[in-house]
Amino acid sequence: MKCLILGNTGKGKTALAIFLCRLYRENNPKNIIYSNFNLNISLTVYTEFGFIPSSTIFKGNSLIVFDDIVNLGNIKGLITYLAVVCRKTNTDMILTAQDYVDIPRKLRDLCHYQIEPHITNLEYSNVLNCFRMTKESELIYELYNPKTLDYINSHTISDILIAIKGYYNTNEIPKRPIERIIKKEIAKYSKNLDDIEFNVSIWSNDKRDQKRLIREICIEKNINFK
Repeated sequence: MKCLILGNTGKGKTALAIFLCRLYRENNPKNIIYSNFNLNISLTVYTEFGFIPSSTIFKGNSLIVFDDIVNLGNIKGLITYLAVVCRKTNTDMILTAQDYVDIPRKLRDLCHYQIEPHITNLEYSNVLNCFRMTKESELIYELYNPKTLDYINSHTISDILIAIKGYYNTNEIPKRPIERIIKKEIAKYSKNLDDIEFNVSIWSNDKRDQKRLIREICIEKNINFK
């Protein structure tokens, strides 16, 4: 499964991604899911900034699900990596974005589907100042060929709120992307020098800054760096 979910805020991109992760877990009970939003699903690694053990993922048998991928650091570096790993390994991918043009063609072409969701029966919350799903909400999603943009078909998930209830932690508190936290997060998701170099590269484009961060993180993790 490799798919791109597109749509403006409130269209149901995250809800559909959660539902697809749930299906993935049912069909792949032993595979790891790497996600930048907090899923209450077994064997899921929460990686808020998109940092991942890249050398481990090259072994395959995992799912990468990134919500609003364009907000993750050096998007070009990350997309280049995803294009390679998803082409050469048994790695599945679910990406969401607001606009078609946000995702380069080389990555779109790897996807099996381009999906556009829409949620019905929303209710406005005066407390949260936004529309929220209700028990009557349905998620209707249309599938397109990502290469030709030809329409394929559509599906409906009835009672979408119930279908995803309990699978998503809505109480997560975002971390501030300051250097101290970024270094800690990169160290957390890096098992070796290759991982550190990759995660630093998807955070910063600046070569001098990259080299400094790599050296400092290697010292923290007692990894040789030349």
